[in-house]
Amino acid sequence: MQTVGLPLPTLHEHTGSVLMTFMLPKQLGGVSEGVSALVALITQHQGMRVPALAEVLNTSPKNLERWLKQLREAGQIEFIGSPKTGGYYPK
Repeated sequence: MQTVGLPLPTLHEHTGSVLMTFMLPKQLGGVSEGVSALVALITQHQGMRVPALAEVLNTSPKNLERWLKQLREAGQIEFIGSPKTGGYYPK
């Protein structure tokens, strides 16, 4: 458990039974599965545009724009280039 950065489980004995509690790893501050997949995709395939990203992630362009806005505001990605030919890149 400690080799992957998790605390050891706690053991509690209560009237003939044992309760073992495992702590879950900390989640990124409310980041959804889709946003995490988007970051990974932009990191692996830099310069992609909204239509291509939406198709690969199987989501609507409107939903993708919302995720991109979150990531831009968090400083994780940036749009480089002109509005017609540019694409998204990790910072």
